[in-house]
Amino acid sequence: MTIDGKPHPHSFVKNAGETRNVEATISRKDGISITSSIVGLSVLKSTGSAFHGFVRDEYTTLPETWDRILSTDVDAGWTWKTFSTHEAVKASVGKFDKAWEAARDITLKRFATDDSASVQATMYKMSEDILAAVPETETVTYALPNKHYFELDLSWHKGIKNTGTDAEVYVPQSGPNGLIKCSVSRGDQPIKSKL
Repeated sequence: MTIDGKPHPHSFVKNAGETRNVEATISRKDGISITSSIVGLSVLKSTGSAFHGFVRDEYTTLPETWDRILSTDVDAGWTWKTFSTHEAVKASVGKFDKAWEAARDITLKRFATDDSASVQATMYKMSEDILAAVPETETVTYALPNKHYFELDLSWHKGIKNTGTDAEVYVPQSGPNGLIKCSVSRGDQPIKSKL
């Protein structure tokens, strides 16, 4: 992953699979609603992500951690302020490209550089950043499925240490993972969110 023109030391992006999408809804009464999106942007960072202090109950399966691998397939969307006519949409075509580039750059930079307290906290910051960078947008949404990787105990093989601070080999979790979603909107009040 390249951030500010330099390779990031511990964050990576898959160079295939992401798509750029748009959904338009046209109503005689309400105008033209457009939602732009990035779907399937696969990212991973090997450090700089935590998750602890959460409610624990009989359904909790994740251990608390202060440093972990964070990996996900980003789906991000941003809904534009309603357009009144087709001409208004045509006049904004250049803004669509700039917004997509800004949203992708913000997503990658925030993912790589944020010392993440949780996926929820990072996606909220991403949403705030996009709303600030693209004032013509009303709402930003993210869906980030957890793709967990855990250390592999290799002590069975000649006593190799691969746990705790000695961990270097990780494997993906095959069990169910969470899907974290958020929607952050502007309104007459300061930015509001729904996690």
